[in-house]
Amino acid sequence: MKKILICTLSSDEYSKSRYELINMFIQEKFDICLVSPDTFSPRDYFNYKFIKHIRIKIDRNSINPIYDIITYLKIKKLIKKYFPDLVYSFSGAKAVIYTSLAAWNVCKDKTKIFSMINGLGSLYYNNDIKYIVIRKVMNFMYKNSLKYCKMIFFQNIDDLNRFVKYNIVKRGKSTVINGAGVNLELFPFTPIENNKNCLFVGRLLRDKGIYEFVEAARIIKKEILDAKFIIVGEFDSNPMSIKKSDIKMWEKEGIIEYLGKRNDIYNLYASCRVFILPSYHEGTPRTILEALSVGRPIITTNASGCKNTVIHNENGYIVPIGSYKSIAEHIYSLINNFELCKNMGKKSRKIAEQIYDVNIINNKLKDQMLKNK
Repeated sequence: MKKILICTLSSDEYSKSRYELINMFIQEKFDICLVSPDTFSPRDYFNYKFIKHIRIKIDRNSINPIYDIITYLKIKKLIKKYFPDLVYSFSGAKAVIYTSLAAWNVCKDKTKIFSMINGLGSLYYNNDIKYIVIRKVMNFMYKNSLKYCKMIFFQNIDDLNRFVKYNIVKRGKSTVINGAGVNLELFPFTPIENNKNCLFVGRLLRDKGIYEFVEAARIIKKEILDAKFIIVGEFDSNPMSIKKSDIKMWEKEGIIEYLGKRNDIYNLYASCRVFILPSYHEGTPRTILEALSVGRPIITTNASGCKNTVIHNENGYIVPIGSYKSIAEHIYSLINNFELCKNMGKKSRKIAEQIYDVNIINNKLKDQMLKNK
């Protein structure tokens, strides 16, 4: 039986963004080993006996080399014991770097190694001296691990071009895949209700555009008192995470409603009028793809990954990064024009069907990963 080892930094990815991909490997009758730092019970999600989960602690924010060496050695030990035919790592620099490097050192060319760069994160967009130094180290580590990959997948062309420019990867061994895709059946098109609900879904990080969302809400609520601005997501250990005191202050002011982490995310998309993600950078944001599928107008930024999901003035609006006034202007237009919302929502669904259907995405991955197998 063929074997595949898949590594990521969050087990949520297995059930949310890679569920269909894992099922694809089940259909191909692979023995499957899932690796992540947190607990996960694959049998709760996948009806398949040849699937298991191994927990290995990978601290994405640690800069302690001793800790990271220990992590690498644990991954290497696992790969030596499991000896997979395919290795796929994604969603986190350390998952990608250590898994790719360990797989090559153990298996050499007996194993095909694939990695996906989900997004480059604040490390590549912050020019403080600390980030510049860490970025140089990460570039070196990326280059010396990704060179062993059969193919490197990027979620947008900007990230691919950046890695080519830095001489981290070669263009011939890299390709763009439009994110993880979206399951059109789990997020069916739903007619927009004539309400004034504006929704943000994402980790509560400064560079997700939380502050811009709140400032835009502050402007709108001065004129439209019954407009609702809903934030869904959890706090993060990332240094860019916002404070709980900020959320409490905004709630007390009556600017936002905070719902925390939710599992009924489809219902939240269905009950909103417009979806807003003012992020500074992304790979391809899953939340926007889900909102597209449900049929919602999108307001997002001209950041890498975000701008690819919107055709300006057709299924939503692209605004400059950091421009809460521009966000407010477009929210105002959508709240005051229900027909415009409906037309944009229909266009969003078409984009989801034509470009971001998870089956389209997975077939592209399958063509690459199972080629010549």
